[in-house]
This record gives sequence, C-alpha cells and structure tokens, in this order.
Amino acid sequence: MAVSALQHHAIAPANVLRGQGAWAEALPLIAGLCQTPLLLGRSGATRELRLGLEADLKMQGLRVVSAELEFDCCEEDLKRLAQLSQSQGCDGVVAC
Repeated sequence: MAVSALQHHAIAPANVLRGQGAWAEALPLIAGLCQTPLLLGRSGATRELRLGLEADLKMQGLRVVSAELEFDCCEEDLKRLAQLSQSQGCDGVVAC
C-alpha cells in the first residue's frame, strides 16, 4: 500500500492591494508585519520615490533601512543585501 505525503503550498503575496490609495492602505499592514523593513530600490531613477516611501514608513513608527541594488539582482547584490539586512536587524523587505 502506497502512502502519499500531504503537501502544502503557500503562494505569495497572500494579499494584493491595487489602485488609488493602495499605498496608504498598505502602510498599517506593513507596520503589522515588521518593525525594521529593508527599503530596496534600483538606481537613482527611483530615489525620489523611495525617499517619500521611507518618510511614510517612518511615520508608521518603523525603523527603515534603505538600500540600492548595484546590479540587476545578481548573486553579488543578494549577498551584500543579506549581510546588510542581517546586520541591521531587518525583518521585512519593501521593494520599489
């Protein structure tokens, strides 16, 4: 008699917010998930946007750690960001 293994899969994100006001609605949810998010961006093109997002997150009482990808999400970037995240005690990631 064959025994089958029970498998459970979680597909993320479990919640998706879209449309006007989605960011404002997401802020308290983010604050409920973490206290020290890593705010991650790519290039100077998103720098201004990230500064605004950082201010919003800080208004929620969060300690934000900002970082920028140097390449295109390669192994070198991932190792550097993992070290930064661990050394700063980050417990979440907000990607911009």
